[in-house]
Amino acid sequence: MEVKNKKSLIFKIILVILIIAAIILILLKSCTSKEYKITFDSNGGSKVSSIVVKENSLIEKPTNPKREGYTFVGWYYNKKIYDFNTKVTKNMTLKAKWSKSTTELKLNYSSLTLAPDDIKMLKVTKILAGYDVKDLIWDSSDENIVTVDKDGKLQALKSGTATITVKTKDGKYKTSCIVTVTEETAVTSISIVGATTVNVGSTIKLTVNIEPATANKKVTWKSSNNSIATVDENGTVKGLKEGTVTITVTTENGKTATYKITIKAKSNNTNKPQTNNNSSNSKPNTSSPPASPSIVHVINVSISGSNTMYIGDTKKLTANINPSNASNKDVTWSSNNSEIVSVDGSGNIRANGVGQAIITVKTNDGGKTASITITVSEKPASYAITLTALKELTGIFQYSISVTRNGSAFKDYVAITYNGVTKPFKQYIYTTEVTIDSNIKTASLHLQDGTTINNVPIYYN
Repeated sequence: MEVKNKKSLIFKIILVILIIAAIILILLKSCTSKEYKITFDSNGGSKVSSIVVKENSLIEKPTNPKREGYTFVGWYYNKKIYDFNTKVTKNMTLKAKWSKSTTELKLNYSSLTLAPDDIKMLKVTKILAGYDVKDLIWDSSDENIVTVDKDGKLQALKSGTATITVKTKDGKYKTSCIVTVTEETAVTSISIVGATTVNVGSTIKLTVNIEPATANKKVTWKSSNNSIATVDENGTVKGLKEGTVTITVTTENGKTATYKITIKAKSNNTNKPQTNNNSSNSKPNTSSPPASPSIVHVINVSISGSNTMYIGDTKKLTANINPSNASNKDVTWSSNNSEIVSVDGSGNIRANGVGQAIITVKTNDGGKTASITITVSEKPASYAITLTALKELTGIFQYSISVTRNGSAFKDYVAITYNGVTKPFKQYIYTTEVTIDSNIKTASLHLQDGTTINNVPIYYN
């Protein structure tokens, strides 16, 4: 009986130990965060490295891969474009989707970032002759995220990513734009532009620049001395008396920028009449009173500078004030579409995307304006052909051909026209077929999409 009791006690102890061990394992498991491997299949494009992320974390969107002759559409999972706001709960492979690059149909944007409720217009910047923009078919891959109407008008609805596709009615040509909708983000930088002086009794308008574009743009304005100058909720400063004030603008997340304004006395052009207090036999004072300084107002303004740019270019526009001796030559610059062309307070512009943008300059004196339309296009590719003599075969020189585009090897061509003779692309070209003449400096490339590039420089090795 005693042995039986001992066995029962041992069994109970072992059972308790097992239960405690199981509880410890469960606790350890719950405390240890799982990790998942995310693989990026570039589907023929440049390599994108795999990453490891913790459970319920977000995948950081990688840099878009590149593929010669193709446009990146987006990362897809289970045949749907992947939403990078989705928390990870398993190992995944995201696959790149591509569309064949076409020069026959182009949009003003290849990608966009919008905030919910934003409205944006996609415009066709190039279309093949014989096709009408009115007949194009627009489509959104996810209308819960962003919708598009028959004219290319986008309406952002909620966070996520969708691909907007436009194609010709016959379906032969199409192109797309990746639209990412994000909630308002925190302000990272803020600055003020505008005039630095204002006369007593006059007003000037200050403008605030906030980055990034999706940030909350609500701000409050404040003057350091309301007895010298005041500022309203729109950034309009009114001069009250001579002096200097500091204008401060503050975003809702606490970012601030300051700007010094000098308030000057209003010029007085009225000459006071002279008073003669002398006796009647005194000679009158015939000397002229001292002249008061006069203000020369702006009559009009114009803009000089180039109106065409390539993506990534920077240029400077100049505001030409008439008359040239105007007292106040301060101006304010603005762009109606900074995603195409942005402009700073000095008239320096930068091309950010394909399309058109209107740059406007406004004088602080009189509010005179002038505008210029800037057209931005993609920088044309730079091609080069190299002919390399390999060896002599029974008096015939054998050459290899290599073609580069923007300095990288290029294979998407079907023929070369050299010395007036067109030959299909192949690895070698012989003098029996085409006479090799080092005095010939250019040739023509015929690409797979039907485009011909003329005057391509030739280099001889």
